Amino acid sequence: WLKQGAEEQLQFFKEQGLVGDLRVMTDDSSGKKYINTYTEVGNPINEIVECLGDLTEKVTSQNRIYRGFRAEGVYRHNGATLMAKTSGNFHDHLQESWQWVNISGPSIEAVETIYSLFRQGKLAPEENWENDATIAPPVSAPAVEIKEVTA
Repeated sequence: WLKQGAEEQLQFFKEQGLVGDLRVMTDDSSGKKYINTYTEVGNPINEIVECLGDLTEKVTSQNRIYRGFRAEGVYRHNGATLMAKTSGNFHDHLQESWQWVNISGPSIEAVETIYSLFRQGKLAPEENWENDATIAPPVSAPAVEIKEVTA
């Protein structure tokens, strides 16, 4: 997500050959400008990172991982938020599972850091969405069990 007026600076970087052919798009609901690029988290192109750092107000990422799943829920670290949700389907009587990992942060570095800590198992979820998760109730309230709701 680009800061106000960043589109002109991005055009300058493109003319200098620093960022390649990145296209600026406009979000239908908010009208905000953004760049949609398909780059692996943890493997950025250094020139793009350096050029876009001052132009972005928020960086988002969506990944799908197939092994090394972590607890479902919301993780937070240094201003970045990561949500992990496990999904899957059956194909030819075999179950395929994956975990969606959605990240939002103030910078590319923040997004990379939280993703790396998550994959290494060094973060615990602040909100745990696992099926058997329960909330410890206040002393005066009855116990409440959290169940996963699917649509």
